Amino acid sequence: MKETKPQEVERRDVISQLENQIATYSDVLYEKMDEISYAEYLSPKKDMLNYGTEWEEYVDIKKSDMKNLTYDQLLLFLKNIDAKKHQGRINLLKGFLMGRGIPFKDGLWDWQTKNPN
Repeated sequence: MKETKPQEVERRDVISQLENQIATYSDVLYEKMDEISYAEYLSPKKDMLNYGTEWEEYVDIKKSDMKNLTYDQLLLFLKNIDAKKHQGRINLLKGFLMGRGIPFKDGLWDWQTKNPN
């Protein structure tokens, strides 16, 4: 049986990070060997609804599908989005990729990190 290793991250850029009384938020672009991933993370603070659960909404793009688009171009595009004005960056990224005929995989993960009791 062949053993597989998790993909190593070659590059990681934090686009934004915010913490307030409700939660911590961060947006990160990752470059791996075969793909580029963008993720928005949310982690509610203690005494908030859903404390102990974290969320990750993501977009994964295979490098072989990127056409002439580069990691640095994606990073610049994402950094130039006013996230407050557009309620985040992820939907604009999806529209940007669809407009250029670049396929991607997207989804939402959630997991328990702490016992809420």
